[in-house]
Amino acid sequence: MSITPAMRQALIELKNHTGEGVITKLGSLLAGGVRLKAAAETWLRLVSTGHIESRGPMRLGLTDLGCQEAEPVPFKFNRGGGYSDGRVPPYSGAE
Repeated sequence: MSITPAMRQALIELKNHTGEGVITKLGSLLAGGVRLKAAAETWLRLVSTGHIESRGPMRLGLTDLGCQEAEPVPFKFNRGGGYSDGRVPPYSGAE
């Protein structure tokens, strides 16, 4: 199953804050002393897709699949000019 951009952003935030967190009373995830912005439903979907696993009572952590998805997407240089992420490099002599 493919994940949404919001799910990918939640994985990136979790990876940047130790990769493991605790579920608070309000349903948000507290990781590395920071309350992450993703909604509780996002975390539940990530558990159901196998990107996050239970690490004990009220604790969640990244799986290997989640770590792979949290890696930045490599971009390519397109033949017609520009990169796959939409950037266009300046041409030489454009001073």
